[in-house]
Amino acid sequence: ATDKTVLSGGTFRVRRHVTSETLPVPAGCLFSESQRGTYSLSHGTGAYRGISGSGTFNITITAIYARLASGGCGTRFAVFQQLTYEGGTVRR
Repeated sequence: ATDKTVLSGGTFRVRRHVTSETLPVPAGCLFSESQRGTYSLSHGTGAYRGISGSGTFNITITAIYARLASGGCGTRFAVFQQLTYEGGTVRR
């Protein structure tokens, strides 16, 4: 997946390649998923023109599905949290 990071001084792209993941197994209305992999930086504009770099990442997603009036779990999240940790090198 490729994301575009937009900051006041310009933009750049972050391309992530997932090397391992734990797929969600709902327990009650709790949703949990994690991904690990590598990333690279490119396509900088403005202050980030010529940016390059790479490293590793770890993403953890935890969410709770909204409860239905019947007591079951809905299909929409009532609470959602995503934590992303990235470490590596950056060059310009």
